[in-house]
Amino acid sequence: MIALLVSLLLIAQGAVAPPVKLEDQSGNVRDVPGPRPVLLIYEDQDGGKQNQHAKDVLGKLNSKKENQALVDVLPVADLEKWNWWPAKRYALSDIRKTATSKNTTIYIDWTGQVRKSWNLSKGKNHLILVAPDGKVLFSSQGDCTDAQLQSLLTQLAQLGVR
Repeated sequence: MIALLVSLLLIAQGAVAPPVKLEDQSGNVRDVPGPRPVLLIYEDQDGGKQNQHAKDVLGKLNSKKENQALVDVLPVADLEKWNWWPAKRYALSDIRKTATSKNTTIYIDWTGQVRKSWNLSKGKNHLILVAPDGKVLFSSQGDCTDAQLQSLLTQLAQLGVR
């Protein structure tokens, strides 16, 4: 019963993800879905501690240039609760520091649009793989089980990621 309830909350594999716009720490905007498959690593500050093993595995795959050309990996921070003055300025400063220290781009969901339109839960880490046509190829919430991580890796392998 609980598993059924959780599956109703999370955008399901096979569903079509509603289009969203994401802004990075520099103010650049991009559309999801886009021209290539996209793996969103979506979390708020409470979900950031989850899925470390999956993040490590995905980080190793994404460190290869040939894989970066196949799938866009987008870390997305849910900062809706910080979207007010002056908190927004401090939250953005922290995101910029993190992006610089990790040499990456971090996307920001200031309004919670992704969480709301994709039925994601607050306080959870989400891994969502979306095809260019918007079809959800994989979705998870919270810490991935070994089976879930293997399923994601299988989906990525089908896209050519090695």
